[in-house]
Amino acid sequence: MDDGAVVSCSRNIALIVYLTRDWQPEYGGLLLDLEAPGGTRTYVPEFNSAIAFRIPRWHAVTPMTTDRPRYSLFGWWLEPGHKYDLQLRPAPSHAPAAAATSPGQAVTQEGEHT
Repeated sequence: MDDGAVVSCSRNIALIVYLTRDWQPEYGGLLLDLEAPGGTRTYVPEFNSAIAFRIPRWHAVTPMTTDRPRYSLFGWWLEPGHKYDLQLRPAPSHAPAAAATSPGQAVTQEGEHT
């Protein structure tokens, strides 16, 4: 039964499910994990695969170089009562500047890309 209480939640885990067949790296739209051990790790969208990661986590998506659509689903698992300050964590020094400055793209710590 709903008691009317407000519960403050934060994103805890991000999930991306890729739904486009035969995606090629040269098409762009690649996920960059900017906090991978040893430097940036690149993930090519592969049909019927999923990537999950804890957030906050610095990541980016490379600009698209094709008119072909890239389909994916994304969402988050929420954690009640937990808050984190995104301003306390600087971007990794190896974060690609192009990912942050390309039109329609941004480097982000959230479980989403813009």
